[in-house]
Amino acid sequence: RFDVLHVQDPMVAYWCRRWGPGDTSVILANGTDEDAGFLSRMEFVQELTPYHLERNAGGGAGHRRFMIPNFIDTSRFGPLDRLAARKSLGIQPNAFVVLTAGAVNSQRKRTDVLVHEFAASRREDSVLVVAGVFEGSDGRRIIREAGDMLGPRFLSLENRQRQDMPGLYAAADLFVLCSLEEVFGIVFLEAMACGVPCVGHTFPPTEWVIGAGGSRVDMTKKGALAAEIEAYAANEALRKQRGAAARERVETMFSKDVVVDRLVAMYEEIGKNRYAS
Repeated sequence: RFDVLHVQDPMVAYWCRRWGPGDTSVILANGTDEDAGFLSRMEFVQELTPYHLERNAGGGAGHRRFMIPNFIDTSRFGPLDRLAARKSLGIQPNAFVVLTAGAVNSQRKRTDVLVHEFAASRREDSVLVVAGVFEGSDGRRIIREAGDMLGPRFLSLENRQRQDMPGLYAAADLFVLCSLEEVFGIVFLEAMACGVPCVGHTFPPTEWVIGAGGSRVDMTKKGALAAEIEAYAANEALRKQRGAAARERVETMFSKDVVVDRLVAMYEEIGKNRYAS
C-alpha cells in the first residue's frame, strides 16, 4: 500500500484511481496530452507547461492540478569539446551544423520539412544531421531523399544510445524540431543543456520551453525555417548568446535539482492533506 502513487501512463492512473486502494492518492503526470474530460476523473494531475494547466482547467470536488515540468540532468547533459565531437562524426571543424533528433517521420515530427527547408539555404559549408529512429518505409524514404538531395552535406545516425547524445549535441550549432505540437519536447532540454540554441514551432508549450534559448517560427509557412536557419548560420554571436541563454534557462528552470524539489513539495502537500482529512 502506497500513500502516493505518481505515474505517467494514463490508463494505469485510471485503473489505480478507480479500483486501487482507496487510501492511495494517485497523481497522473500528463505527458500524453489527455483531454480535460479524462483528467477530471483524476484526483491529482501534474501538467508539464502553463499552457496545459490553463487549457485543462476544471475538475470535480477535491481535484487538484500542479504545474511541474520535465527535468534534465545538467551534469550529464552539458557543453563538451566541439572539435572532438565533430572529428568523431567526420564533420569539418568550420561547418555550420544543424541537428534534429528523435523519430524520423513525415507526420508528427515532419522531418521531411526540415530536409527541404535546410536544402533551400544552399550553403556549401552547412551540414544537416538527423539522428533517431527511422520509422518504417516513411522514415527510410526521408533519409534516402535527404541523401540524394544534400549529398555530403547530410549525415544520418540511426538508433543512437542516450549516453552518446551529449557528444552529438556538442557537434551542433543549432537544434531544430519541426513538429507542430509537442506536449513538452525533452529533446529541447537536452540540446539547451548542452548550450545549443533551438528552433521550434510557434506552439505555446514549445515557445515556453525554449524561451530565450532560441527562437520559434511558423513551421507551416514555406521558407520561414530556411530563413531562420540562414540567420543563425550568418551570425555566430547570435548562436553563442542564445546558446548561453539556453544553458542558463535549463539550469534555472528544468534542472534535476530544481524540479525534484518541486515534486517533493507536491508529495508533501498531498500527504499533509491526506492526514489532515
